[in-house]
Amino acid sequence: MRRKVSSAVSNGEMPGRHTTGGGRLLFFVGTAGIFLLFTVLGYSFLRGQLYTNLLLARNKAEQTMNNLFTAMRQERFQEQSREPRRFRAEREFSGLTGVLDEYPLLKEKIAGIGVYSAEGENIFRYGDIPDRYPPPEEESPDGPLRNYVIDESSGNLHIVTLLPSQHMHRKDEGDRAAVVIFSVRQSDYWLRRRIACLVFAGWEIFLAIALWRLGSLLAKTRAYSRKLQEQKELVALGSAARTLAHEIKNPLSAIQLQADIIGRVCPEKVGAELDAITQEVARLRRLTDRIGDFLREPRGMPVPVDLGDFARNIVRRAGWQTQTPVHPDIPAFFAEEGVWIIIDPDRLQSIVENLLRNALESGSAPGEVRMKVFREGGRAVLEVLDKGEGLPDAEMGRLFDPFFTTKSKGSGVGLCIAWRFAEAAAGSLQIENREGGGVKAALEIPLAEEARK
Repeated sequence: MRRKVSSAVSNGEMPGRHTTGGGRLLFFVGTAGIFLLFTVLGYSFLRGQLYTNLLLARNKAEQTMNNLFTAMRQERFQEQSREPRRFRAEREFSGLTGVLDEYPLLKEKIAGIGVYSAEGENIFRYGDIPDRYPPPEEESPDGPLRNYVIDESSGNLHIVTLLPSQHMHRKDEGDRAAVVIFSVRQSDYWLRRRIACLVFAGWEIFLAIALWRLGSLLAKTRAYSRKLQEQKELVALGSAARTLAHEIKNPLSAIQLQADIIGRVCPEKVGAELDAITQEVARLRRLTDRIGDFLREPRGMPVPVDLGDFARNIVRRAGWQTQTPVHPDIPAFFAEEGVWIIIDPDRLQSIVENLLRNALESGSAPGEVRMKVFREGGRAVLEVLDKGEGLPDAEMGRLFDPFFTTKSKGSGVGLCIAWRFAEAAAGSLQIENREGGGVKAALEIPLAEEARK
């Protein structure tokens, strides 16, 4: 299984600290509830707008029909005043085309007019209307029954009037009008409908973005609060650790001095005991020095550094490169030329020495440890690879916590210090188990090619 621990600057969190699942679930439920509530409100507003738009379309269609009837009555009145009485009863629908020609605005709005018999046969037809339109079986008991039908295929609004039997108009024997359809073009209705739907869709998108931004802001606020609390804890821990380290150094010096005196005046049989005292004193000194490194300002004094040459000098001083590689075709150390970065040299030395020491103490066979320095994108990468026992998956999230260690003799401060120094240089430190065994530690820092100029 492959796990990775990263100290990238952008995450804003200490490694090993994670948001609880309960808090995330509560936030998700709350966000979903808010989104659902405002979606319902937006949909209710949309339904209201669509209904208002439909009422407006009906009123305009009724107004158009009334205007047509008014124009036809005026035309009939003028014709009757000019024609003999014996021809007046024969004129029924003959004046419709003439009226529409006289009123182009009415002609533009009216899509069609149709009259149908009780059997659905067309009696009169003008414009774009169906060939047949059978009326429903039930009749209106008191008067005409009017329905409004939106024809989505043509975009027209049909005013369908069902005539009761006692009010049917007789065209000829055996043929009575039962249904009248008045079709009006409604381009404005569909335009307003599309605008309302687009506004609702825009509202949903805005709501989703707003909630996402709110979630991001709350997450950043929580991360900032955690980081602020961690900094307060680190300040308190630093003050206590600085005082403790200072108080420990003086007794250590006294213990070492007394051990040296005892070594000179006592027989050689106590030499082993004195060596144990000396080793423990040295270990405590190293621990206090590490604590001092941890409490130092992590950025230091950055200067241009050639990462390849710097790492090569550390390897040479450690004497590690003299080991015979297990695979002669794979060099133990490889570095590209001119990989420049901006970092404090002392901080960089602490990072590289710590990674190399961990690899050499991992239980790898001699010659199995390798170090590589190369460019990757706009970053310089230093990798240290070993073939040791690897790291427990359960402990991967705590590797950079102060005073946490998986080694029996480790202090648990080295990786935390390396992480702080890498973060201060705008870089990251990644540690992961390798496939086939072992660990890969990778230091990544932005390149600074212009530093050489």
